[in-house]
Amino acid sequence: MGAFRVESCLGSGWEGAVYRVRDPARRACVLKLFRQRAFASRSDLQQRLRHLRRVQASTGSSSVSIQLVHRQDAWQAVLLPYQPGESLHAILARRPSGRLPLREAAKAFQAILRELVRLHGRGAYHGDLHEGNVLLARCGRGQRAHFIDPMPQVGARVALQENDLVEAVRLFSWMLGGAPAYASHPAWVRSIIRGSKARAILAHHPRVTDLLAAVRAGMQGRSASRILGD
Repeated sequence: MGAFRVESCLGSGWEGAVYRVRDPARRACVLKLFRQRAFASRSDLQQRLRHLRRVQASTGSSSVSIQLVHRQDAWQAVLLPYQPGESLHAILARRPSGRLPLREAAKAFQAILRELVRLHGRGAYHGDLHEGNVLLARCGRGQRAHFIDPMPQVGARVALQENDLVEAVRLFSWMLGGAPAYASHPAWVRSIIRGSKARAILAHHPRVTDLLAAVRAGMQGRSASRILGD
């Protein structure tokens, strides 16, 4: 462990703590320390690592290999790629209104959807998509989304990918103020959010590419009949 230089603590939770570190090659990495109670057995952690590797490989954003770097009875440590950006949770926390303007939220939503297209296109899924697990970083004049801390889930691949899609839509709603602001949204936004009801969302936009097309059309003010999908 002495080969890694700790730069800062990125956060902590029920699973453990996360630190930004420099590895022996001076690359920025993330060192995650898991509390013993976070996993019932070593096989649970190995399943988590396999899922992490698959997600990183599918989005093409891995900068270092994911590896178990230390294991004791009390805790286990994993070295992960460092992803640049700021979490959606932190971005919204800075806003006095607690929400983003529509154009800004739509750009962030499109960045999230583009990352999901990459992920789902290679047969993977995230499994725990929420405001703390989505990072946004500048990419030229646009934005790039990075997904962190994926969680393996039980179920069919298609259903797990559909859950990612629904959670992405709920993030869009949350960025715009959540349920209290729903009625004030333009028609094309309501046609995407659909009251955050999974069945309604999937019935009208069953694929991530459908959602991405709907957002682009809405922002460009195209025909309502083409956007609403009713």
